[in-house]
Amino acid sequence: MKSYIKSIIALVALMLCSASVWAQGSFDIIITLDGGTPTATPGTVVPQGISEGVATLTVTANDGYYIEASDIIVTKTIKGQFAQARRRDRGNDISAPITVTPLSTVNPTGTTTYTFPVADENYDYEVNADFHRSVDISNATVTLSQTSYTYDGDEKKPSVTSVELGRTTITSSNYSVSYENNVAAAAATSTTPPTVKVTATTLPYTGVATATFTIAKATPVVMAPKGKTLTYTGADQDLIDAGSTTGGTLEYSLDGKSYSTGIPQGKDVGTYTVHYRVTGGKNYEDVGDATVTVTISASQSAVSTAPTARSLAYTGSAQELVTAGTATNGTMQYSTDGQTYGTSVPTGTDAGSYDVWYMVKGNTGYNDVAGVKLTVTIAKATPVVTAPKGKTLTYTGADQDLID
Repeated sequence: MKSYIKSIIALVALMLCSASVWAQGSFDIIITLDGGTPTATPGTVVPQGISEGVATLTVTANDGYYIEASDIIVTKTIKGQFAQARRRDRGNDISAPITVTPLSTVNPTGTTTYTFPVADENYDYEVNADFHRSVDISNATVTLSQTSYTYDGDEKKPSVTSVELGRTTITSSNYSVSYENNVAAAAATSTTPPTVKVTATTLPYTGVATATFTIAKATPVVMAPKGKTLTYTGADQDLIDAGSTTGGTLEYSLDGKSYSTGIPQGKDVGTYTVHYRVTGGKNYEDVGDATVTVTISASQSAVSTAPTARSLAYTGSAQELVTAGTATNGTMQYSTDGQTYGTSVPTGTDAGSYDVWYMVKGNTGYNDVAGVKLTVTIAKATPVVTAPKGKTLTYTGADQDLID
């Protein structure tokens, strides 16, 4: 036998009809749970009154319960105040159910307003509301078609192959599927994992079940930077042509410790080791340190004006053996033995043959110009002769100079 929770509410409302009479009636509220006596309160049914020939009910399902329009049966009764004065609805069966209509948005698991028409006679109404227990699927086991992917920038959408709640298999017609965090690389165990959400759409099922999967970091493809062929210029130069990567950030370093995205530069002549690596970030694996070796070679100094051998004759004084030369990116130097060089132009005094070498000593970053040998002669001078003169002499008995 049904267990009744009765609420008899006398409501007075104006009904619009040809006689403009006042309508007065009571509501008997009978609440059941799946047709039986509820052990807990599944919800409430509150009559809001009768107005303009329409009765209004506010039905609220408590958490874990729901009710639909088809579960609310309204019939007319002839009991209560003025029952003896009421007629039998012109010969019709007054116990025939009255159609209940949801008003506005229907929310069977929350609060919904329902309406039904009333006659102009002052009938009472019996409302039978049969609530149902909902099934929360949040603890259901969701099985996916695939649980591991590799990042490629696209959404990953594994399909749901089954949803099991205990021994019950929930069919796909009872839920919808959506995805969260399903582009970026992340582990299934991370704080924001790639997630499949299974949301119940059909009663008695409610709630959301989830399953997580993994999007692994991708391995970037690295085009290695190339070392340049460089010669000294006196200014900083880029040591490499930049590399590239399909993912992450390519970074460079000259010491293998301090990295940046800038291209390393060098100025002085020497050999440089350029380190490079890829920092993968969220979606790509890191690529460890690799190196490329680059050399800045010395540039070549040059002879601008070459020294030349001078045409010399003996004067008794020291004379410069060659004309002074000039150099580009270096210093002109001289030697008389081909080994020891100095910046002074060599000199000679005595007549004879002399060997003179010259070279350019390159400035920093510039190569020397090898020594070049010149042979220089100081010719003998032609003496100027004043002829001796004979003397006029007389005998003295002693030796005398015969000439001046």
